[in-house]
Amino acid sequence: VGLFGYLAWLMWSVVKANIDLARRIWDPQLPVNPVWARLDTRVATPIEKTLYANSITLTPGTLTADVREDHFVIHAVSQEGIDELREGEMERRIRRLGL
Repeated sequence: VGLFGYLAWLMWSVVKANIDLARRIWDPQLPVNPVWARLDTRVATPIEKTLYANSITLTPGTLTADVREDHFVIHAVSQEGIDELREGEMERRIRRLGL
């Protein structure tokens, strides 16, 4: 049940990210300032890391470029994408699954 709930939440996040990315492409007032950042993480198991890294990459505008023991290297089309990941909602939901 928890995994299905997470996947539903992830799908909604993908829809919102698609809308944001489309707006950034079409609206010259919204910046596209690509950034690379280190994202510290507390996910521990290989399946949690895989799910988290893939969830980030599935979300338009972000890409997991490297997975390390305690952090990921992320590319995003804007600083806001990195900031949203640092808020930690996706990570909290994955850790709650207990995989």
